[in-house]
Amino acid sequence: MKKVAPLIAVLLGVFSLISGARRALSPAGNIDFHAYWYAGEHLRQRRNPYLAYQNAIYVEPPLTNIDSSDLRWTVSYADKSFTPANTAPLLLLIAPLSYFTWQNAQIIWLVINLQCILLIPLLAIRLYHINNHSVLSGRSNFPIGLTITVLFLSLAATRLTLAVGQTSLVVITLLLGAVLMASIAERDDSDDRRAPMIGAAIMLGIALSKYSLALPILLYFVIRRQWKIVLGSLLVQLIGLLLQCGITRSSPVDTFFAYGAIMRTHVGHSGIHLASLLPSSLFWRLFAVAVVTLPVIYVGIRRKQTVLSLLALLSVWTLLVAYHRAYDVVLIIFAIPFLCQQASTFLERYPLGFMLPVAIFLPLIIGQSTLVTLSLLILLGWLLYAPVPLPDRVL
Repeated sequence: MKKVAPLIAVLLGVFSLISGARRALSPAGNIDFHAYWYAGEHLRQRRNPYLAYQNAIYVEPPLTNIDSSDLRWTVSYADKSFTPANTAPLLLLIAPLSYFTWQNAQIIWLVINLQCILLIPLLAIRLYHINNHSVLSGRSNFPIGLTITVLFLSLAATRLTLAVGQTSLVVITLLLGAVLMASIAERDDSDDRRAPMIGAAIMLGIALSKYSLALPILLYFVIRRQWKIVLGSLLVQLIGLLLQCGITRSSPVDTFFAYGAIMRTHVGHSGIHLASLLPSSLFWRLFAVAVVTLPVIYVGIRRKQTVLSLLALLSVWTLLVAYHRAYDVVLIIFAIPFLCQQASTFLERYPLGFMLPVAIFLPLIIGQSTLVTLSLLILLGWLLYAPVPLPDRVL
């Protein structure tokens, strides 16, 4: 049974990937990727995609293609998204895909996302190893690595992100890279820590393009007073904004306000954040923020946090307190290493303790929005209550 269970888990993860990939290449797939492919077409015509979206200005056909000698007369698809919800640095990196036809651009984007899906668990496992004493004690870490990998692959959010072509997987990869590079810089005994610090700042800066996902990691660096990384990441955002405005000969100030206008369009939308379960009014939105935030602040002040516990707490808090859709639950990868660290002690103390992880992760694997929100609330309660293992590095 010990050999069969991992095999079943791996097969479930592979099935999840295949399901997401098939949906991505279906006619209804890559809804969100279309927005960035289309924004790239605006950039090709030296037009600011944020201001174009705000003022309902459209791409003018025809366009040429790298992968076809025919002119492209169909430059958009009506049933897809047109909202450039990510800021300039990431958009500039995705924009070159607009030189490919829609069919081939989808395939390239799917390959990029699949690579991120394979890389994310490896980075999370490395994060666990760096911040856990079990590596030094010689205990086998294969079960931990398998658990992290299978849980991430099995998440409904992973399948959905792949299907709709969201940028979340690229952003999570960059965020994990930033945290790991900063950890390497901290552990480096040599005087030259500049390279990993610069790498962390660049990765975080690009990831901030999807600010709803990057917020907890930005706060992580703020709490740890790693100001060079924080300021460097903001500089990356500024450079991306100025570069995009230079290409399109448009105003950075107007573009910045367009960012805000696009962000405000998501306020009040349904999702997996706590406010989506409450009546739609300012009072209830503020109430949801307070209910989630005040206990987190209290526990954060009263109890010392470790690297893994802080990342877990901030990631779950972010999913509940701000607007997020079901695919954003991939952010939970920052909580899984800490949960794995706690698992053995918890299961030894409580004979029926396995029911709590099942109650938390089964809804996340199924993906129904209300159940996901309730699951995240249970998980936050666990993180607030559970003792933090001291052998991990204390902040």
